[in-house]
Amino acid sequence: MGNTIKTALAIIERPNFTWFRGALDIWKHNQNNASNGSLMRNAAIPAIFSSKELTMEAIDATVLCSLLTHFGPLSVLCCVLHTLLIREAFFADFNSPPDLEFMKKTFYLHWSNWKSNTKHCRFWIEIVGEKSIQVAEEQMFDELKGFETEYFYGMEDQGTAY
Repeated sequence: MGNTIKTALAIIERPNFTWFRGALDIWKHNQNNASNGSLMRNAAIPAIFSSKELTMEAIDATVLCSLLTHFGPLSVLCCVLHTLLIREAFFADFNSPPDLEFMKKTFYLHWSNWKSNTKHCRFWIEIVGEKSIQVAEEQMFDELKGFETEYFYGMEDQGTAY
């Protein structure tokens, strides 16, 4: 168990603390904390919500699961992108790895709709703020630049390139 998860869970053990209070306190203390514990436990969510009709529910579950221990926008958004890409893989027949434009298109298609309509996670959007979310969106996709090249060459090294 990582330090972020350990700290978050220790905080919410206290009486009268909400389930996300540990993650919120950690984020308030260090808003640049973008550890990946929530991402590591995320893969089951798109499998559970694998039906095409359950996209918004999948995003709700992803955000809520992330918020248990990782409140920062970058951690949450990476989990959402992860969920959406896994769900896309269920329905797609990829002849090549997904490129950055595909990832952006997939993300924004569903993310914008979710942000406008979520009831379960509105509190998170209000606490972190739209500007913080927008900055995290840009940072997430900046970090993914070059993914296609790295992925392709990695697969080529293994003899499985497309």
